[in-house]
This record gives sequence, structure tokens and C-alpha cells, in this order.
Amino acid sequence: MAQTLKIEVVKVMGSCPVYREGDCFYIEDGYRLRPGPGQALCMHGLSSLMPYYAALSRGIRPEELGLASAAGPGAYLQCPDPCAYTGGGTVIFRVLPGAASHVLEGVRSSSRAYPARPLVGVGGVVLKGEELLLVRRSAPPSQGLWSFPGGGVEIGEELAEALKREVREECGISIEVGRIVGVFDLIYRDPGGGVAYHYLLVDFLASYLEGDLRAGSDVADAVWVPCREALKFDLAEGARQLLMFLQGSGLKNSDLFYGRIGT
Repeated sequence: MAQTLKIEVVKVMGSCPVYREGDCFYIEDGYRLRPGPGQALCMHGLSSLMPYYAALSRGIRPEELGLASAAGPGAYLQCPDPCAYTGGGTVIFRVLPGAASHVLEGVRSSSRAYPARPLVGVGGVVLKGEELLLVRRSAPPSQGLWSFPGGGVEIGEELAEALKREVREECGISIEVGRIVGVFDLIYRDPGGGVAYHYLLVDFLASYLEGDLRAGSDVADAVWVPCREALKFDLAEGARQLLMFLQGSGLKNSDLFYGRIGT
């Protein structure tokens, strides 16, 4: 029986109009092509897979096909577009067997899902007097759960500036960023063992400055809640771990917390 293959983009050289690092799609049953939600497919890229997908889906080892690499497990293939001459983009694909495509349901195809390397994220324990800011996530990996505002750090951005931007985008308010209070390893694996999400999360203590609270990008709701009531919410695992630690040791006078999420 043919294995499902996960094809992930590990590197883009030049300017590719279709793929970004971290994008992925699947070949099921040895022939059925299944893109992730919103994922376009490029014929140049597919042509590089055509000579090998049948063998790989039937368990032929990448080493036997000359496609193995010291960079990691799986087979490595390259889009044939010579970007140095065409102005286009050359894409490096990694093909991994045994993944399950259903884990992509509801997941936006982006560099955050199935990343080529761990990503850095920031979160804010934002206080306004005796109230704490919580947001309800509208996307995986914590979709539907309440957590602290925050998100991914962009290239060239300092951690504190990333948190200010994320809170402004998600909640419409400005904050003052204080010290680091928590650090998390977040690793979620799909049923096939692939790493669906891998973040290093850095949480800061922060205080409200100005602005009217509203739910913006990536959140379904945003609320101020009394600090003593926050644990009654359906919190994401990391937010619950950190909040319990902070409440036990004092929100403003605790040591640094280190936690792990996922496997």
C-alpha cells in the first residue's frame, strides 16, 4: 500500500510567486494530490517530483534514489527554475513519508505551520490595574482557547517591539513592555510524527498605556478580566501554566518560569 507523502518547502531562492518556506502539500494513495487550505501549486515544482513520487510513496529509501541529505530525514528535490537567469524562484522541497493530510484541515498554509526551523514568538501578560488581558485564538494551534496576546517575531524586529506590534494588531491598544517572566518550548506533532508547529515562546510582563480594546487579527475575542478570575477561562496549556505560576509567586515579583508544551 502506498504511503502518504508530505512535501514541504524548506528553502526558496530568488522570488517565487507561489511558495513560501514552511508551505506544504500531500500526495495520498500514491497518486492523489492534496494541497493544504489556500495553497496554490506550481507546475515547475511538480515536475521535479514526477520522477520520484511513485517510488518514495512505495517505501524506496531516499538514499537509493540519490535524494538523501545530511540536512535531515526525507528526500530533497529542487524546482528546475534557474532563478539566476529567469528572475524567478528556485524551491527546495523535502519529501517525508507517513504523514497525515487531515491535520491541515483548518490550518492556514503559512510559514508558521510545518516550519523549516523553530520560530520565535512573544506573548504579553498585560495588566491594567487589577485586570488581565486575554484573547481567544481563531487559528491553530490554540484555536478556540484563551491565551495571552502575542505572535511571531519578524525579521529585524526586537522582542519587545514585536510584542507591542502584536498587541496593537490583535487588541488595538498600546502597551509598555516590562521584563521576561516565562519561556516555553512549544512543539506540536501530527499523527504521522511530523512537527506541525515548533515555537520558542518568550512571555513578558506588560502594562496597558492607551487605546480601546477590540478583537483584531488572529483573535476571535479580547477581554479584560479580573486577575483572580482568569483561571476560570478555557486557557491554552502554556497560558494556564504561566498564570498559575505567576499567581502563586506574585504577578510582579516572580522568578523566570520555564515550561514545555506538546511533544
